[in-house]
Amino acid sequence: MNIMIINCHNFGYKKDNYMKKRVLVCAAFFYPHVGGYENHIYELYSRLTEFFQIDVLVTDFQKNQPYESVEGITIYRIDSWGFLGNLYPIPKLNVNNLNIMRCILKKDYTFVNTHTRFF
Repeated sequence: MNIMIINCHNFGYKKDNYMKKRVLVCAAFFYPHVGGYENHIYELYSRLTEFFQIDVLVTDFQKNQPYESVEGITIYRIDSWGFLGNLYPIPKLNVNNLNIMRCILKKDYTFVNTHTRFF
């Protein structure tokens, strides 16, 4: 397994320019869902909000708000079905999800990070 450590100073960014950089995080589960995986993602990216604008794209089968901002992290939730005891979320094809994806695609992300079992 290769691990790449990103040091923002290596890219020549100044702290004033960090907020202009955007990170999209794709995850199966995130806040308010509770667990080790969710806590790991939350702790990692909540610390990066000082330097980057963080957006999280996450599946949702619990009928949470489709859009929310928590401690500097913008969360986009796409409606999903939960299979095998809700361990495998499958996104639905509906107008709400298409609108969220259209919004995401309009943004110019510097980094995209996936936290899923398939990538």
